[in-house]
Amino acid sequence: MIKYSSYLILSIGLCATQWVYAENELLLGINTQIEPSIYKEGKNRVQFSAFKLDREGFYLPGPSFNVHRSATNRTYIGAGLDPWERKRGNSSITSGMDDLDYAINLRAGTAHKTRLGVFGVDVMHDFNAHKGNQARLRYIKPIQSGRRLWLPQVAIQWLDKDVGNYYFGVKSSEATSTRPAYQLGSSAVLKAGVDVELPLSQSFMLSTGVGVTSYSNAIKNSPLVEKGSAPYVKVGLAYRFR
Repeated sequence: MIKYSSYLILSIGLCATQWVYAENELLLGINTQIEPSIYKEGKNRVQFSAFKLDREGFYLPGPSFNVHRSATNRTYIGAGLDPWERKRGNSSITSGMDDLDYAINLRAGTAHKTRLGVFGVDVMHDFNAHKGNQARLRYIKPIQSGRRLWLPQVAIQWLDKDVGNYYFGVKSSEATSTRPAYQLGSSAVLKAGVDVELPLSQSFMLSTGVGVTSYSNAIKNSPLVEKGSAPYVKVGLAYRFR
């Protein structure tokens, strides 16, 4: 409980810092995302999370603190939870396996705005669960259309063996006659979608999105996994603080 409280305090502090940098305007909201589980016998995943709409146009992933900022660049450090499923589901496929814990990542990255769109890269290290490393390349193309802001985007994320085995591997001690041992090397995940932001009033903003997440063969070949990709849909409502 103490470590999760510490993470919450850190997130609030980083958001507050960004509020100051955004000239005392902050759009905070609650987001709901629904995505089918890729695990065998897994249930649809419904995830609730807080989010902050980016008024500076860099679309930084999660709470962060700007180390360097200019009109076209943000270099930052931050923290956040893994985007992967913490629970594989209670099923005959995963019965007897070790429970998963929350992975809390420290993150560093940079984002650049160009006429072609926003390009970003960040690296992550978990200090709580799998202790693994990840790296992500992402691209977003903001398109203003009337009152709507369209945000087509694509990202590719590399996972080292510690991350992949934590979520999708089977240790020899967990192997059974129907669940063979399986260990991954590094793996990758590709995500593509489009978000839409629509002002509802001077104080409220609607944020929606659809997309698909595709997993590399190293993950798809796991005896725990039955799907190589999963669509998602999300909807959120943000309130403008001044």
